[in-house]
Amino acid sequence: LGSGAASEAPAAPAATEERQPAADAERAVQEKKEEKKEEKKAEKPAPVAKARTVTRFVVFARETGATVRIEGSSPIEYKYLPLDNPPRVAVDLMGEWTVKAPGVPKNPAVTNVRLGKLDGRTRVVIDLTGQGKIRHILSKDRKRLDVRIDR
Repeated sequence: LGSGAASEAPAAPAATEERQPAADAERAVQEKKEEKKEEKKAEKPAPVAKARTVTRFVVFARETGATVRIEGSSPIEYKYLPLDNPPRVAVDLMGEWTVKAPGVPKNPAVTNVRLGKLDGRTRVVIDLTGQGKIRHILSKDRKRLDVRIDR
């Protein structure tokens, strides 16, 4: 009997040794997955600022003038600059905006609307027929800017 017990004793450690490498292999696979996740996090570019789009850009003709309406997908920050020779109004929308120039209906105040990009701003230039009273009105949610020109 003694010789039979001795032959069974070494068999138990052998089974434990087989399980140990399997556990190490699983741990190694898990560590590789975590390393890949970390690499992906490091590779991701910094988040880009939300795209700003002019969702509505229209010129309304009125009997005594015109209104240029700019509606955006984000709140509008702007600077307003009246210019002479020739008479025009520049409105600088802060940031890069995606926008297309509107058509200009026949009216007594506005002849054309032009667009440009300069130093992180989007410039809207409103060409005028002559001097007039100009008001700019920003909505409470800051997503609509009206530039009213009256002759």
